Amino acid sequence: MRLQECYQCGTEFKAKNNRAMFCSNDCIYEYRSPIKDKKCRGCGDVFKTRSVIKMYCSVKCRQKSNYEPVRPLQMIKCPGCSDMFMQDNLLQKYCKRSCRIVNPPKKIPPKLVKCLYCREIFQQKRSIQKYCKKLCANIFNGNKAYYIKRNAELDNNPLDPTHKKV
Repeated sequence: MRLQECYQCGTEFKAKNNRAMFCSNDCIYEYRSPIKDKKCRGCGDVFKTRSVIKMYCSVKCRQKSNYEPVRPLQMIKCPGCSDMFMQDNLLQKYCKRSCRIVNPPKKIPPKLVKCLYCREIFQQKRSIQKYCKKLCANIFNGNKAYYIKRNAELDNNPLDPTHKKV
C-alpha cells in the first residue's frame, strides 16, 4: 500500500490499489454530485441541492404550484340555465348540480355495422363490437381464415341472392 492524495479533499490516504482516487465514499459522492444553487419554480427563491431534477425548494412550495391552474378561472355561461358564473375549477361547466342533472351530456348514437361472420347489419353497443351475436363471434374465431375468404367471395359476387351491400 502506498500513500496517495484524495482527488476531492486533498488529504493523504493509504491506497489499496493503484487506481484509488478518493479517501472515502463521502468524497466520491461529493465529487460526483456537487451542491448547486437552483432557483425554485414556485416561489423564485434560490436553494442548494445535489439533485439534477429537483425544481422546488420544499414540498409545500411544490404542492402549491401543482394546484395553481394553467389558465385562470373565468366567467362562463351555464348551458343549463344560461346564467353567467365564476368557475370553481377548470372542468366545471354548470353553475349548480340541478342544471347538470336536468341537462345531461348528449350521448353518441350507436353506429350501424356489418357482422364479420353472418354479414347481418346490427347496432353496435360498444365501439369494439364486431359480431351481432356471441355465437357469430365463437364460430368466426374458431376458423378465421375460412370465414375471411368466404366473406371476400360474398363481397365480390353481386349476383348471389343472399348478397347484402352496405
